[in-house]
Amino acid sequence: MTKFAIRFLTLAIYAMALVAAPMANSAKAAGSDSPAPATDTTKDTTDPSWADDQGVKDYIALIEKYVPESDRASDRSSAGGYTAAQAMAEVLRRAGDDLTRANIMKIVSNIDHLTLPIYLPGISLNTSPDNLFPMRVTYMKRYNGTRWDIIGKPIAESE
Repeated sequence: MTKFAIRFLTLAIYAMALVAAPMANSAKAAGSDSPAPATDTTKDTTDPSWADDQGVKDYIALIEKYVPESDRASDRSSAGGYTAAQAMAEVLRRAGDDLTRANIMKIVSNIDHLTLPIYLPGISLNTSPDNLFPMRVTYMKRYNGTRWDIIGKPIAESE
């Protein structure tokens, strides 16, 4: 897969994560029992197969503590903001007291295999001064009528 394709797919992931409705519910509302395959980088926190995963448990605990009960169903499936906040917290931790633009840019342009608790296995953030796009791997998935199933192995951008 080309760099452009993997970046386009990853940007699509972020766009979907910003929409708080679960993808499955969106597909059903659109009248589709079998939506087209999609891409993803995070564990589906509504999928029972991840119920014992510590990262998912921590995410759900946060949602249950801070999100009103009426909003929990949609917020459990919108982990994009959660991972973005975790990545930003890591950057700030690495910056320490030096919160200058120069230091923040130095840190964010040298991230090496930063994994976050609800990323799918094999997913990490990686940047360099020449490539600030942090996601270079994704998974394809397909909706089976009740949940999203991962299809095959992770797809990485080609160099």
